[in-house]
Amino acid sequence: MGCKTLTDENQITNASIALAEAKLSQGQLKQAIEVYTNSLNEIENEKLYYNKLLLLIEDKDYEEADKLAIFAFEKYPYFLKFMKARIQIYLNQNNYNKAIEIADQILDLSPFDDDAINIIFKILKDENKDQEIFLRSKKLFNQGYINGEILTILSQNDSSYTGIKTYYLEKENSNNSSDTNPD
Repeated sequence: MGCKTLTDENQITNASIALAEAKLSQGQLKQAIEVYTNSLNEIENEKLYYNKLLLLIEDKDYEEADKLAIFAFEKYPYFLKFMKARIQIYLNQNNYNKAIEIADQILDLSPFDDDAINIIFKILKDENKDQEIFLRSKKLFNQGYINGEILTILSQNDSSYTGIKTYYLEKENSNNSSDTNPD
């Protein structure tokens, strides 16, 4: 790789995306993946990695997609979309335990990540794991993550949360009504 300016990288990235999208519009998924592979030989950036990753998932090449997601996340650890794509890989394979494991890793990095929380709760709800939902809700509440859903779960399992839930919901309702009333 030679020395490229930011403008060069942006031009290569934009041209690569446009070419890959053209291939996709012609139904050429493998060729679109190849466009990203070739582009990543020229420059490395998170957009190219992420777009290639999404196409690998669409192609159901889950092993390669997972490897790419891990590699790209090591290069761009602030880009949680790579980890979220790994969740999708495991959901597509019905490997719910691994999906929860990856979501938990996201929560270690970003404790209030709504996407990770929602995925975990959906899986646990589908598997009728009410006690684990309660325990996770309690943990989130103790970390400061408070919303109506968490408080509903907590108050259904422990009456000591009912007053907090009522207070929170009343406060939310008054905030919402004051937001819509003009002064």
